Amino acid sequence: MTGTQAEERDGSVIAGFAKGLAVIEVFDRGRERLTIADVARLTGLERATARRCLMTLVKTGHAEFDGKFYQLTPRVLRLGYSYLASAPLPRVVQPATSAAAKPSDPVSRRSVRLYLLQRRRRKVPSSAERPAPCGYVRASLVHTWRERHPSDNRQL
Repeated sequence: MTGTQAEERDGSVIAGFAKGLAVIEVFDRGRERLTIADVARLTGLERATARRCLMTLVKTGHAEFDGKFYQLTPRVLRLGYSYLASAPLPRVVQPATSAAAKPSDPVSRRSVRLYLLQRRRRKVPSSAERPAPCGYVRASLVHTWRERHPSDNRQL
């Protein structure tokens, strides 16, 4: 008996829920739009099961279907938000990130200006291909450090 079969017989596990989560997890960068066959292959589920999971995600607003391909909707972010709202690390880090992002902070102002300037010059790709904002914050921090310490020639 495989682990999945044992889990399905365990009364404390809802196998359908686990399968639905597995379906959500196969969507990734480079796999934003998937067919039923893709989902079945990537999850190891039967095609009929993959189809039912995908149809359920569409019905609940977590995915959309264009006639051939399925893709997740922003509603899936609610699942991640639930974790962020309940996890201790984001609660500890939030005050520091909020303070750093104040409009009066020269680092955050410079980061936003740098980002907008590069975006205007079309050097920054749009949507999901956009690099993480921390790259702009780092560049801004380095620039601020160089302004405040002009004689420091260290590689940052």
